[in-house]
Amino acid sequence: MLLLLLALVYWQRERLGIGHYFDFGGGGGNKKENPSEPVELRYKGKKMRVTKHAKCRMGCRYINEKEIMDVLAQERINHNKTRDDGECPSYAYEGKSNGKNLRIVVADCADEPRLVTVIELDVKHDCYCE
Repeated sequence: MLLLLLALVYWQRERLGIGHYFDFGGGGGNKKENPSEPVELRYKGKKMRVTKHAKCRMGCRYINEKEIMDVLAQERINHNKTRDDGECPSYAYEGKSNGKNLRIVVADCADEPRLVTVIELDVKHDCYCE
């Protein structure tokens, strides 16, 4: 029974493209080009670090790397949700990808951009992330 449950969870994560890999800059590797694999998260030409909170939100809200990059490419900033009161200015990008209405919040830090959180605007997901 446990094996069946684990197989179902694995299949669901594969199907949705969630939780494959995040490149934090350690080590190379021979990664094969595969359209089903997540795209590298980049912001203004720099590799983007995914915060623990953002990674959790991506998982529980079923938002993958390609959808994030789709919204960032649309370059639509919601200035009402954008802040410049912390360590780095954060920008709230909004757009559609795969039929989802998304908000992607990126902290534009000088050393490395950070993915802060991801939100599906029209759907209430029950999940808890620290």
